[in-house]
Amino acid sequence: MTKKINKRYPVYFENFKCIGGKCEDSCCIGWNIDIDKVTFKRYFKVQDPEMKRMFQKNVQNNERCSSEDIDYGIVKLKKDKIVPAKVGTILTEVEYDTLNKMLHSKDPGDHTMAQQLLNQCNIQQSIYWIWKLSQRNASKMVYLRTKASRAFAEESCLFEISWMSGTRFAISLINKGWMTSEIYLRLKEVADRDHKRENELKILYSRSNTGTNLNTGDTFVDGQTTDADGNVVRPTYGLLTAILDFGSSTVGSRERNIYEINRATFDYKALEEMTENLFYGIPDGVMPFYVPSSIMSFFNTIQGTYGSGIAGNSKWSVQTAPNKLPSMGSSTMSRMGFNVREWETSNGVIQLVKCSTMTDSPYPNTGVAIDPDNAFLAEYGEGAMFEEDILKDNRPTLIKSQFSSQLGVGLTNISQHKAITLV
Repeated sequence: MTKKINKRYPVYFENFKCIGGKCEDSCCIGWNIDIDKVTFKRYFKVQDPEMKRMFQKNVQNNERCSSEDIDYGIVKLKKDKIVPAKVGTILTEVEYDTLNKMLHSKDPGDHTMAQQLLNQCNIQQSIYWIWKLSQRNASKMVYLRTKASRAFAEESCLFEISWMSGTRFAISLINKGWMTSEIYLRLKEVADRDHKRENELKILYSRSNTGTNLNTGDTFVDGQTTDADGNVVRPTYGLLTAILDFGSSTVGSRERNIYEINRATFDYKALEEMTENLFYGIPDGVMPFYVPSSIMSFFNTIQGTYGSGIAGNSKWSVQTAPNKLPSMGSSTMSRMGFNVREWETSNGVIQLVKCSTMTDSPYPNTGVAIDPDNAFLAEYGEGAMFEEDILKDNRPTLIKSQFSSQLGVGLTNISQHKAITLV
């Protein structure tokens, strides 16, 4: 027998979607749900036994009613006043973005709301997004004093997967029987990004343990050496480490290519003097510098009476007149900031290019400029490959699939490549 239930809800209900951390009021946490008298009476006149029991269990008179037209009745909530989430929710990229913002919020209420949503989700079908969230937020994703959070952390193995690489995470899913074709494709993309980042780190920061033939006792011969099993190994120096190890910081020398920027004293006058030597031998007078966020901030910070960074040290100040800002349509432009990408001197132009790999690196305060006429990238073998057959591709047993490539860099005329360090 088919049972029909009449539903009464606002016209916007079906289009409603939680926006988490973007919500201005967070009505689903910390607030009462008020019911006016007319609606309250209608609830308790329903004839359906199941709905009647639901209303009797979850709706009550408001002892602190201020107006019958507003809060005659209220919905019963938990002590923390959180609206229960839908059980079995499957997380998607949309929910991931929302939860990520909530967990990064400074409002503890957003963390509590995120925990509530996670406690109610379908863990197996949401495991990829749970893993993604756990990379930086594991401790905020659960409140272990609650039974629901402890159950979520245990079933998802939250604190175990939070430190796993994509490959290790894939292995854990295969062992559980939770791996799906969708997750596999997503993890393949993660492996590709990780591989590119590893290559960037090697190209910038690697050091050859066999030398370069520039020093007595180096064992680097004929462009290659071998390991204990006789396999060819092509050790390479990274771009930045080669400059730091074999460049010159001698003041006044034309060969100088290593410079230090003192946070407390470096000003525009010092920049002008530095570029006198920096641009020696650079014909077009334009030099792209790949820099971490610390150097980018130093050249852009405006704060205090004169500011900090190079602006403050140079005694520069910035004055604004909000009432004179250009208008856009009917509203006044309200977005303002400083994002200086080029610094021009009489000797040449320095172009600042932010490189995220350099920010999280062994040298987080050092930038580099490479002369393309004196550098090359060598790729050995078949280039970047995605290897899936661990027997055929001769990979370690634990690694089912991975990207691999053999890359090396070559530098000539080391003095033409420059490094600057913020100290």
